[in-house]
Amino acid sequence: MKNLCYALLLIVGTFFSCSVEEIDNSKTNKSISSIDLNALDNAIQGRSTSYGVRCFNKPLIDVKGDRVGWLSFLVSDHEVSVTYRFSNEYSINETRLTIEAWSMQEVDYVNSDIPQPKDFPYATDHGEGADLKENLFTYTINKTTLGKYSRYAAFAEITDAKGQQKKIWAGAWASYMLADFSYCGTWPEEEVIRTVNDVEFFAPLSAETSGSYPYAGSHSETVTVTNDKPLSEGYVDIELKFTDLPLGFTKSTLSIDFLDLDLHPDIIQSGENMVDFHETFTLYDDKMKQIITLNDSYDRDGDFTWTYDLPNNLLMSDELTLYVRVTASLMLMEGSGITASNTIEHIKNITLSGDVIIK
Repeated sequence: MKNLCYALLLIVGTFFSCSVEEIDNSKTNKSISSIDLNALDNAIQGRSTSYGVRCFNKPLIDVKGDRVGWLSFLVSDHEVSVTYRFSNEYSINETRLTIEAWSMQEVDYVNSDIPQPKDFPYATDHGEGADLKENLFTYTINKTTLGKYSRYAAFAEITDAKGQQKKIWAGAWASYMLADFSYCGTWPEEEVIRTVNDVEFFAPLSAETSGSYPYAGSHSETVTVTNDKPLSEGYVDIELKFTDLPLGFTKSTLSIDFLDLDLHPDIIQSGENMVDFHETFTLYDDKMKQIITLNDSYDRDGDFTWTYDLPNNLLMSDELTLYVRVTASLMLMEGSGITASNTIEHIKNITLSGDVIIK
């Protein structure tokens, strides 16, 4: 039994020795290597100060169009990380990057000019003859300087194992590219404000002088109301055209400052004669469909700021045309008659503000 145990121990020891020798011999086998598939992600992730979402990659190409690496984008809460990653045979001499907010209205003009690396705001000289292991480099950009859509160009100069230098671009040679970050992480909604010019006008007091501004409402007029004709009314239509509205513009608010809009009746007396003067304000869409009217039931009068949330179905293109109608009414209340003239009024600080929502 002792001999059997001793023999078994020898056999086990022999197998163990062979196993160790096989593992040691594998170190000299140059045809097989082990890689960590998460190493790149960890390296890129480690350069961000907060958790990020890997967004997309663009090939890094030489002048022949051959791919020598990747440009990777990672979006975190407050930053966008842009990482150059080259094959192991290359080292980085210099990197140049430009990236800026862009709009979908400008998408056709992304590559309208030629990028000049010497003018790029993000630039690093890594030094010639750098360690061949230096093939990964990251720029971290403050998210507030970018947008859900951004334009970028990425350039680099690298050295291969033979000491030959190559110029490298991301995506396409010497070109600007569009970065779509709308599905990468969270982005704050962007508030957009559009304005139209202030308008000075006279609210017409008769049907004969009524119409569209500036053909109507550009000058003062005088009317007379009598017992035979106690009422005189007129109106002026003013166009408000907002242009260059971005794609995804929604939740819009119209704001107007009124100066001397007499929604509540003004009683004017001259001797034994008395008249009632008041105005109404009506907002229309581009087809002259009524949206809202302000009259004597509204709680403001004279000089005030009015805001109104427009329905989203009005925002169907990059332009929005609205019409405002100011109607003036003069009615004889007592006496035999009175002659009156209208005075200048103003609508100012006319703005359309809202959020841009992408997807």
